[in-house]
Amino acid sequence: MPTFVLLTFPDFISVELTTRNALRINPKLDIVARVHRDADAELLKGIGVSELVRPEFEASLEITRHTLHRFGLTSPEIQHI
Repeated sequence: MPTFVLLTFPDFISVELTTRNALRINPKLDIVARVHRDADAELLKGIGVSELVRPEFEASLEITRHTLHRFGLTSPEIQHI
């Protein structure tokens, strides 16, 4: 039986329903899910999602990293920031 589920659906309802059904079948699942809104994140955490990934936040980090490289910072320097 699987122990890990990765949910990347852009649709929150699909993520919520899949989470509920998966945990009904196996309450010990480790679930990582994509989420966009704070309210949705709270609900998913409340029903048992282990880790949340916010695409917009991750994209902003990547854009910032590229910009800092353009200004001459090295990867270790950027990670230190």
